[in-house]
Amino acid sequence: MRRWMAVPLLLAAAALLATREDVPLPAAAAQKDDNPPTEETFLTADGLQLHGKFYRSLRGEGSSPVVVMLYPPVTDRVVERTMDSKSGDWKGLARRLTKEGYNVFQFDWRGHGKSTVIKEPAKFWDATGRLNTVTGPMNDKYIKDSAKAKKPNKRDLTLKDIRDLNRYLPVLIEDLAAVRCHLDIKNDDNQLNSSSVYVIGAGDAAVLGMFWIRAEYARPAIYPSQNQLGTGVPRYEYVPQPLLGNIGTRAGETVAGAVWLSPNVPRSISREAIRSWVSTAPEMRDTKMVFLWGENDADARRESEFLWKEVLVGNPRPGSGIEPLDPKRTLFPIEKTELKGGFLLGDNAKLKTEDIIVKELNEVKEKRAKQAHKTRGYTEPYFISPSQFGVGFQ
Repeated sequence: MRRWMAVPLLLAAAALLATREDVPLPAAAAQKDDNPPTEETFLTADGLQLHGKFYRSLRGEGSSPVVVMLYPPVTDRVVERTMDSKSGDWKGLARRLTKEGYNVFQFDWRGHGKSTVIKEPAKFWDATGRLNTVTGPMNDKYIKDSAKAKKPNKRDLTLKDIRDLNRYLPVLIEDLAAVRCHLDIKNDDNQLNSSSVYVIGAGDAAVLGMFWIRAEYARPAIYPSQNQLGTGVPRYEYVPQPLLGNIGTRAGETVAGAVWLSPNVPRSISREAIRSWVSTAPEMRDTKMVFLWGENDADARRESEFLWKEVLVGNPRPGSGIEPLDPKRTLFPIEKTELKGGFLLGDNAKLKTEDIIVKELNEVKEKRAKQAHKTRGYTEPYFISPSQFGVGFQ
């Protein structure tokens, strides 16, 4: 009898522990995962190894589109978030999306979680431009020496090594370029269909995600031929790289939709730069974007409305020829909460956040159901040049 009574008590204790993000569920009580993600590593253009997780779609697999999840990178040193800890219930959303027919990819930003290995230190620390045309000077300026291994031989990167996380933030756009290259390689291996890519980002990562979408409109979706690269140009190395002739389909056209949770404009990316993205690539408005925030979160509401009004031109001037965006279809305050970002996930019965996300993504997916699977041809990561999109390093 006592053993029988102990079972519910143990389950209750496990449930209590599960409500705390820093305490894992006991193995005996943990729910069996019928669709566990695969752990994957891949390189950035500056030689850092990132760590990710790939959840396979439960419908269609290789023919299914892919959703990329972006939790906010750490800029305040107060909470060391990763894709698995202290950033919200992304795992629960990933499982829901796989049941809806999406592949899902998560990863840790550089210096976060397991994304700490500098595989190519000569390239990572290069400030001469011979190996690293973009981030070498910033890596050298904002990342401290290790007590055990001085630059350029330092082979690890943690958050504690970064002197000024806010100013270093634009470098993280290289992580998104690496993610996209990794997904295109998986596309060519018939593991997914990168003709339709969706992005879900929170906080600062929402603006990084928007920045990345803008850069995708300056990159060819299919690896350029030697005739396009030009004589003596060995490879596609950075965005936007000048090409000969027509660029063809732009990678931005494969970004089908985006969901921004409690977006925040980081200090290191100016509002003027953000405003310029759609004005120089108006097709960005063709990507279905929706904004979600806690109704009682005034800051997130203000930032969402800024991005909607002044960046996506949600309410254009009469006679401009620009089609207005329906605020009821793009702006979604989550009632009676001040929760932020990924913490809007995990209580769908009350908040309905996951329901909104799935509904909005599914509407786009139905319209893009006939997007053909195409070989992309990218095999090596490339840089994104932030200065070409109005984002400077300080």
